[in-house]
Amino acid sequence: GFAESSCEYQNDASQSADNGVDCQLGAPSLTVSCSDSADLSDCNNNRNANKAMKGVEVWSRIVQSPGLYQGLTCEQVSASENEASYGGKMDVQCDGRGICREFRDCAITCANAVALGSAGNEPAPGNNAGSCGGGTWSACDYTCSQTRINSVLMNDGKCHEEKALEFTRPCHVQACGRADPCRVPFVVHAILKMRGVVASRWNKQAEELLADAFSAAVNWKRKSSELLFEPGDVNVLSSSP
Repeated sequence: GFAESSCEYQNDASQSADNGVDCQLGAPSLTVSCSDSADLSDCNNNRNANKAMKGVEVWSRIVQSPGLYQGLTCEQVSASENEASYGGKMDVQCDGRGICREFRDCAITCANAVALGSAGNEPAPGNNAGSCGGGTWSACDYTCSQTRINSVLMNDGKCHEEKALEFTRPCHVQACGRADPCRVPFVVHAILKMRGVVASRWNKQAEELLADAFSAAVNWKRKSSELLFEPGDVNVLSSSP
């Protein structure tokens, strides 16, 4: 099917509260640890081993769905979950590119900071790619961008984000065209039937692999400036008998 946007839409505020869908966030990954952010200059003296140094932990969460209409925003969902799980002070910033950063005050003793430094930040034994549930793209957010982060389970029992493996790409689905449908003037619907697929193994990674392959096949031999669409423009809706 081929559909052209009418560019006619209603503001979110005019929608009924009954249609509200809350934002959905992925599991948090530690981006900046307490020992990394604290000033440890006073920890050189062994007499200060039990001195508590203040810092700020930064946790990153991908936006799995930005929500709809009168539902809770990603900031509100983050604050609500923090209150239920941690209860401490927290600030949250969502950048509109599919990522929310949570900032939490923390404290660490010099002894613990030194111990962490000497032990090193190594992956936990038996760690595998799915231990932290990362490695997939976020939802397409209102800036028409989405982000992918990769997290690894470390020997401290926490999932740590690998900053060098954070990527952002353009997209034109989901929230991108919701505020202004004219951003996405045309939508093409394609139905693909695949044989031999094991439904129980179909997951988010499989959807992204399909989007990559579909985009590559359609844009075969086209120059980068002539692409009809990119993987971030493909929204996969799955159905099985």
